[in-house]
Amino acid sequence: MLALWQLISSIGMLITSILWYVGAGQTPVLASHNPSGYIVSAYLILFSLLSISVIPERPACLSGFGRKWFPFLFSNRGRGAFSIFCGTLCCGFGIFGVAFGVISIGNGLAHIICALFFKNKLKKVEVIE
Repeated sequence: MLALWQLISSIGMLITSILWYVGAGQTPVLASHNPSGYIVSAYLILFSLLSISVIPERPACLSGFGRKWFPFLFSNRGRGAFSIFCGTLCCGFGIFGVAFGVISIGNGLAHIICALFFKNKLKKVEVIE
């Protein structure tokens, strides 16, 4: 269930940051442009793609890349901290950014709560072969 919310928030953050980056942020619905916003938007696009690529239920061909370079995203604590970080970045992109940022922060908090209180009851992440 947490993987589904992670996917929803990641896709929402990706769409919001791409729309902001290409100029739709000039509307009052999204945030107004500033120079640092382009950099944050580019980072958020990369982080959203990274978050989508390390969803636990994925084919084996995608597992080697994530496990080698981003091992913290394969634990609940690491995935939760990363979701909270991405959610705070997304909150600067207007009303849609705040909505998807809150979903991402809530998902991150749920991952951390699971890691702290239910670590003995969680199943190990298996890679689909």
